[in-house]
Amino acid sequence: MTRNRDFKTLVRRRMEKTGERYSTARAHVLAAGGGRSGTTGLAAALDVPGLLSRINTVGGSQPDLAAARNLCVNTGLGGPEGQPISEALAFGLAGGVGFLYGVFEYGDIPTMTIVARNRSMPDPFCQALFDRLGVTTTITETTGAKKAATTLDQALADGRPALCTVGAGGLPYHGLPRDMSGMSPHVVGVVGVDPNSGRLWLDDRSPEPLPVERAAFDAARAAYRAGKHRMVVVDSVPDELDWTAVLESAVAEAVEGFDRPPVPQFKANVGLAGLTKWSTLLTGAGKKGWQTVFGSGRRAAVGLSRLYDCVNHACTSVDAGRPLFADFLDEAAEVAGRPVWNDAAGQWRAAGERWRDLSALAVGAHPNLERYAELADERARLLDTARAESTAALAERMGALHDEQQVLVNECDLAADTAAELFRSMGAVVAAIVEDETEALAGLR
Repeated sequence: MTRNRDFKTLVRRRMEKTGERYSTARAHVLAAGGGRSGTTGLAAALDVPGLLSRINTVGGSQPDLAAARNLCVNTGLGGPEGQPISEALAFGLAGGVGFLYGVFEYGDIPTMTIVARNRSMPDPFCQALFDRLGVTTTITETTGAKKAATTLDQALADGRPALCTVGAGGLPYHGLPRDMSGMSPHVVGVVGVDPNSGRLWLDDRSPEPLPVERAAFDAARAAYRAGKHRMVVVDSVPDELDWTAVLESAVAEAVEGFDRPPVPQFKANVGLAGLTKWSTLLTGAGKKGWQTVFGSGRRAAVGLSRLYDCVNHACTSVDAGRPLFADFLDEAAEVAGRPVWNDAAGQWRAAGERWRDLSALAVGAHPNLERYAELADERARLLDTARAESTAALAERMGALHDEQQVLVNECDLAADTAAELFRSMGAVVAAIVEDETEALAGLR
């Protein structure tokens, strides 16, 4: 079994060998089997009182996808050869990569978002995984907080882990401001309750369960009102699957879904069209171009820091999830006997390198942004070592890191001419991504 200290050692060794950032090295270690997938006796091994007996794996690269994949594995779902499905396989089965771009202005400062998979919201992305695998689930939604808590309590009492949708900033260990608690959905696994303290154990990307006070968790569920306290439990998993048919269906959906907008009015901002539009906005100086919207100083820092987060942390694994999707294609090719998918995997890895170059350009433009990226990795590292800290201490440290990041953004003095040159360079990289991903999609048709 890979204990948490061993996981950290593996990540640190890779960082020393390759010079990669923590999050990049972490993703490679997980992909190589350095996590907890398929372990047994996790509760006893980690000394986690109240962890459900069926929980043998937690954590992963993408917070919501990892929790959904782990729910399937911990409920007994086997992969093509009987082994637990990997997170890469789960990613492809849920729909895989995509692209969505949006800019929003609140007051004087704009913000930007990129979603690098083919469904922008976590609940439908996770549900697509269950549907493709033939996993039957019970989904409960209610506007009543008391009823939601009772339903969760009953699931845990029955020994059943659950997925719950919460406000992204509502969990104290994320260290985000209270006013961000209900801004966007975040899916976590609830995998136990400590009989001594009443704290819940959550599956939220970390290689060990994360503790959270029950009152804080209930508040986080209530904060995202659109979610209506959504909770998912697995009722049954199939004994057998026609894995070739399942994988062929998943690859076809990945191609079709790449350019599918969540709503019709987003069509120009999604998929290859969205990437092409973004490249033009980066290189142009029109009303909506980056030289206008994110021209210099704090405004530039907002756009560039958001780009870095969206490519490496928010709703994705590193490098816009392209390497993880390539791993899916390699696994799928071996099972289904489709070597052409191996060729496509190489193309998606090349695209992932472009995305890495893009995010490196974004944070390499100014010392404040370089430091911002370092703190993003430090936040990721702290979540991986969360049980070494008290709940309050972890929340305080994560909050301090977030506050420092905001100061760095607010005090960034990136000059307009430097920013304009940077945006043009970034636009050229995005144009190359369009070419790479056009070819990669064609290789899957």
